[in-house]
Amino acid sequence: MMIRNNYSKSQIFLLEFIIVVLFFAICSTICISVFMKADTISKESSRDINAMVIAQNAAECFKASESADPEEYYDFDEIKNGRYIAYYDGKFDSTTKENAEYILKIDLYVTDESIISAKISVYEINEKTAFYKLNVDKYIGEQN
Repeated sequence: MMIRNNYSKSQIFLLEFIIVVLFFAICSTICISVFMKADTISKESSRDINAMVIAQNAAECFKASESADPEEYYDFDEIKNGRYIAYYDGKFDSTTKENAEYILKIDLYVTDESIISAKISVYEINEKTAFYKLNVDKYIGEQN
């Protein structure tokens, strides 16, 4: 006895169509995840570049200033025990502590009688570790 498959052409077409739709759904899921990862990397890169710019700006101002006082060249929101703090929003514009997403901290310390060092760090507001750090030394001359 011979068994015959009685599939109509429309049933075969429907099965092929379902397979093609599943294939495109899987491909589109992969593409969307790749684009989302690229967007995340782009935002992190932008954040890192902006942090580098404000840290380098503070470092250049520190080196170019006449004195070792950072208040001469920067408007800081808080000053505590040699630590100078400025707050920035998500676009790296200066802002208040309540609206801040990033923090610029400058710690000053004397390494030698004639050299002052600054440790410049940029933090996300809720993080304990800096994602960008820069150390700068400045010769202030002989102290009498």
